[in-house]
Amino acid sequence: MTTKKKLEDYAYVLDFMPYGHPDSKVPIHKREPLAQVI
Repeated sequence: MTTKKKLEDYAYVLDFMPYGHPDSKVPIHKREPLAQVI
């Protein structure tokens, strides 16, 4: 029997970085957006 894990319906966004983490070694054109939420 498999059960689906219930995920949260909402979150509070603390920080949104459209170009990913600033210290990332990945070139800026290949970075993905990053959101920190609680």
